[in-house]
Amino acid sequence: PGVDTKAGSVTARYMKITFTDTQGQGGSLYEFKVYGAPVLLSQGKTATASSVYSASYDAAKAVDGDAGSRWAQASGAADPSWLKVDLGDQYQISSVNTSAYLLTGLGVKYKIEYSTDDSTYSMYADKTGSFSTPGVDTKAGSVTARYMKITFTDTQGQGGSLYEFKV
Repeated sequence: PGVDTKAGSVTARYMKITFTDTQGQGGSLYEFKVYGAPVLLSQGKTATASSVYSASYDAAKAVDGDAGSRWAQASGAADPSWLKVDLGDQYQISSVNTSAYLLTGLGVKYKIEYSTDDSTYSMYADKTGSFSTPGVDTKAGSVTARYMKITFTDTQGQGGSLYEFKV
């Protein structure tokens, strides 16, 4: 046995493996791992931000599942600005997908950090070296976190703003 996959997905509560012929050796497993589709953890969770432009652009807009609404930092607020989501419990995090509001031709510098206690944060993705467009960020291996935070360190005068912060 090795990696067996099925094209597409199935809905199941239980998974079973049956050895039909072991050539007299008997069935034995080291591991029986079942993987499911990635789960969106951040949607609808509590989000806070360093500042808010107005009630129409509050932090909750970045985790509401609506690609048309967004969080925006307060007008005239200086960099850095940040948005943080409390996932409510600790989870294994495998990727973060961010969709930022950017003016044509401009990028941002940002970092994504994670924490289990909202006190000590560790680096998940560091994009502070050059201007880029946020998108899907992954870390080698998964990390355990309850809190995920994105900090815009340089927005070229645009201010921090996110349509979606998907963890």
